[in-house]
Amino acid sequence: VQQLAGVVNWIRPYLSVTIVQLAPLFALLWGDSDLLSPWQLTPEVQALDLFEQALGNKQVYYFEETVPVPLYIMLSDGHPVGILGQRSSAWPDPLHIL
Repeated sequence: VQQLAGVVNWIRPYLSVTIVQLAPLFALLWGDSDLLSPWQLTPEVQALDLFEQALGNKQVYYFEETVPVPLYIMLSDGHPVGILGQRSSAWPDPLHIL
């Protein structure tokens, strides 16, 4: 669970998924440390489903060296979120989230 939560947390900003939305998944880290203990996954499965849907609907773009890379900072559910992106009207999708 710890490894999965780490991977999910690393890729979460690319998918525009907030920490609040994935809180049930991270709550698993506070559970019993015994690997053989029983687990019940109801809200956690919903958090994983949300992550899976976001992963299937987003694209990650490569860095274009000739276009500036601004840092956008916004609040999402009270948590600051930083996004690196590039914008060009020459692209079919004018905003690329890096």
